[in-house]
Amino acid sequence: MLPIDDASGKQLVAEAIHSGKKKEAMIQCSLEACRILDARGVLRQEAVSRKRKAKNWEEEDFYDSDDDIFLDRTGVIEQKRLNRMKKAGKIDEKPETYDSLVAKLHAAERELSEIAEKLKSSSTTQSHSATQDSLDEFMTEIKSECSVDSVTRKKLHLRTFELRKEQQRLKGLIKIVTPASMPELKSQLQNQHPESQNKPKKLTLPLFGAMKGGSK
Repeated sequence: MLPIDDASGKQLVAEAIHSGKKKEAMIQCSLEACRILDARGVLRQEAVSRKRKAKNWEEEDFYDSDDDIFLDRTGVIEQKRLNRMKKAGKIDEKPETYDSLVAKLHAAERELSEIAEKLKSSSTTQSHSATQDSLDEFMTEIKSECSVDSVTRKKLHLRTFELRKEQQRLKGLIKIVTPASMPELKSQLQNQHPESQNKPKKLTLPLFGAMKGGSK
């Protein structure tokens, strides 16, 4: 194991293939490790600087000083942070179970519902403010607890996108671990509007008759 990470935040490992003695294989592996470290410019760094860097991870909340969380749209920065926390023993990984996955799914769907309500309330507030003068609009925004600015709305839309991806991922995992004797899990969002599912569909029948002005 090398004291550096790859692009995804995982710790690099030096490997070497050698058919000779064990000692010679260890030498080849050491040379490969030196080559990797030298290629990344860390072979000749002092050990003190590496220890200082490792110590400062926790002080910086396991984020790199060059990380820009706001511009991270792929989740790579957050994944690197989680990997650093795992290596430091700050995260106790536990295997997921059916119950834990269902709990996470329900939490994600609750958050989706809350965000939808915030966005809906914000749209209603903005439509009302269009007919008000500047003073009335200012007082409305002060009194309203659900007023959301444009930046916050963008963040809420981005969070909605992330939650929907997480929702689909959790549903896929739940299908895998669901016991055969249990019924299919239904979404909480579907349960909130059961009338749309139980409403009978209208039967469309063909129409017969002569058109006005046609042949008699």
